[in-house]
Amino acid sequence: MSTEIEDLTSDPDAEQTVERHMVRGAIYGLLLGFGIATYLVLFAIVPFGDWIPLTIVVLLGILAGVLWARFAPPKGAGERPDTGELASDPVESAPAPPAPPEATAPAPPAPPAVPEAPAAPGDQV
Repeated sequence: MSTEIEDLTSDPDAEQTVERHMVRGAIYGLLLGFGIATYLVLFAIVPFGDWIPLTIVVLLGILAGVLWARFAPPKGAGERPDTGELASDPVESAPAPPAPPEATAPAPPAPPAVPEAPAAPGDQV
C-alpha cells in the first residue's frame, strides 16, 4: 500500500492570499520624507522657512512608502527559497570553536615604588 502526499503549492485551485501593510508603509514613508527634508534643510539646499518644498518632499516620501507596501514582492510565509522548508526548522551549524587556553604566563611585576622627596627646609612635618 503506497501513500501519496499532496503538494498544496502545485494545486492550481489553491488560493494564495498576500497580506499588505499599507499603513506601515505610510509610516515608514513619513519617516523617509522627514529624513530627506531634514537633510535638505541641514545642508542648506532648501531654506528652513520655505515650507512648500519640504511638505512636498514629506508627501512624496509617504507616497513612496505606500507604493512600496503595495507593489513590493511579499515575503514568503517563513519559507526558505531554496528548500521550501519552514524557517523555524533547526539549521545545521558548525561546531562551537574550542575554548581559548588559560593564561599560563606569570603576571608582570609591579612597578617600583617611587621614593618620597625629602622635605624642604622650612616645611613642617
